Formats: sequence, C-alpha cells, structure tokens
Amino acid sequence: MRYILLLFTFSGLAVGQSTPSITNVTNAAIPSLDYPPKSIHLAPRSMATIFGSNLADFTASSVSPWPSSLAGTEVHLADDTCFDSSCDLVATLIYASPTQINFLVPDNGSFACRNCTPTAYRIVLVRDGQRIDNRSYIWGGPGRLFIDPYYIADYNVVFQVGYDCLFSYSVSDPTSCGLSWSQGQHRAPLGAITDAHSGELISSQAPVHQGQVLTLWMTALAGGVKLNAETGLLQQANPAPVYFGVAQNGKDIPSTIAMGSEGEYGKFQTPPPLWAGESPQFVGLDQVNVAFPTCKNVPNATVEKRYDAFLTYTSIETGTTVRIYVPFLVRVGDPDCQWTK
Repeated sequence: MRYILLLFTFSGLAVGQSTPSITNVTNAAIPSLDYPPKSIHLAPRSMATIFGSNLADFTASSVSPWPSSLAGTEVHLADDTCFDSSCDLVATLIYASPTQINFLVPDNGSFACRNCTPTAYRIVLVRDGQRIDNRSYIWGGPGRLFIDPYYIADYNVVFQVGYDCLFSYSVSDPTSCGLSWSQGQHRAPLGAITDAHSGELISSQAPVHQGQVLTLWMTALAGGVKLNAETGLLQQANPAPVYFGVAQNGKDIPSTIAMGSEGEYGKFQTPPPLWAGESPQFVGLDQVNVAFPTCKNVPNATVEKRYDAFLTYTSIETGTTVRIYVPFLVRVGDPDCQWTK
C-alpha cells in the first residue's frame, strides 16, 4: 500500500495569478498509457491525473477520506449544459501541485445504466475561489473527459511503482536491479503487486513464485462490478482470472501470449481471484487477491530459472501499449514450466 500512496472563456483571476493550463488527463496508475494527449474516457470512482501548469498554489497531499479542496484548488466537472457551480460534479483530491493533480473521478450514477451513452464533461478548475471554465473543452482536447464504466476507458490498471530490472537479467547484469524511477538498460516498469500475507512488494529482491497468493493494487476495476449495499464499496461477485505473459532475456515466450481485437494479452492464467473490489481504506484504490499461475503436468525443476512475467495494457483511445512487469522465479522443486522461446 505505501508504495502506491507515496507516488500519485475564463472567469477573472486574482491579481498576479497565472491562468491554469491543462496539457493532459490520464489514468493515475499508468499515465503513459494515455499519451498522446486527447479527450479521455475514465471509469467512475477511479483515480486519475491532470497534468499542466499553474494548477495549484503549492504542493500538498491528502489522506482518506479525500477532500474536495487542496492547495487552493478544486476540480469540478461540468457537462455541456452546465455553466455554473450549481450543476457541477465535484471531484475529491488526493494530491495537488502546480504541475499535477491526482483526483478521484466522481460517481455520476452511470454504473446503474449499462446501455447508456457515457456523459462528457469539461474540467473546470476553481483556484482560490475563482471559477476558471475553459468552454473550448466542449469541442474536445485534454480538458474533456467522459465518465465511462463499461466501454473504452482504461480498466483494471495495476499501478506502476517505479522501475526494476528485468529479472531474467538479474544474474548477468545485477547492477540493473533495484527499485527507483530511473530507467535504463534491462530495466522495466514494476507493478504494485504485493504478497497477500506479508504485504511485501514483489520485486527483484522478492520475486513471485508459482501459487503464491498476491494482491494486485489497481484502479478502475471493471467486469461485473456492483455496489455492495452493506459496505458501500464496489465489488466483483465473480472475479475473472488474471492473465500474464512471460518473457526471458528480452524474448517473449510465444505460448504465453496471444493477440486479440484490442491487442496483446497474456495466456498464463491464474485461478479465479479470492476477492476483488475497492479497498475499504482508500476509495478509488482497488485490490484483487489472487494466486499466481502454476504450470501443470510438468516435472519439478532441478535448477533455478528466472523469468519476467508481465501484464499488458492497450488504450483503445490512444492505441498506446504498456507492459507492467513482475519478477518471476522458478525455484528448485517448483513445477518446471519448460517453456521454449
């Protein structure tokens, strides 16, 4: 948990205050998925990020329950018939700085209407009490978003927590290992995936093994999601398996990946998750508890093998594909997957 939370026509302005500018709006888990900038579809109750300039007075972060005002800034959403604050949807804020705001996409009730067209909104910033409404966003661009629980938003996106080495290179290039935000040769995006019992982050220092029960920390959980009347949280009644691909030394293992209508997907399949839903502590942060896949009908390994498991995401809107990696160790005595490249 702590790895994630450590990340994430104008009205008149006060004298000396610069006009805010929005350069992009993205999902908060893997922002690079939503480039190049354009209008975006986002799931309700998901975490998202605004990038730009003069977005807030200073840098500040909040704690749950998230407030609606932070660092002198509020984020409002106005549909195409709304031109004053009385009809705005008001977002709650997780982090704010002059160049970035992390916020929770408001729930506009769209979960209850499976066949409804997603509603479009323009982003209105309220800076130190002054409403800044760029109505050109009605025509599109990065200041326009659609609240979309079902169709083309980025769904089930595991948070990136930095970069670590591709685990299959950890013996031949040990200097590439170590979690940080530095990129480089033999380094790749690392996912916010922890051991479900200890909470330890899966990394090159603590790789996953077959059958290990994990927690995947994500946002925009989708697929049979309903509001639990007792808890007030979103939850999947019948969670679907998670599909990983696997690579080694920079080469994908063909039997673990395939291509579909929306791009690449993994075939190394987990059993059904034990639980999937919103975190009770942090609205907008979702968790899936699931056992890592196990190779079947193979002998036990007699030597250790190191692999790079990954989750693949492709944005329908931008066409951008991003992988999130998970260091994967086959220990002596574990099922020997016997993959060929």
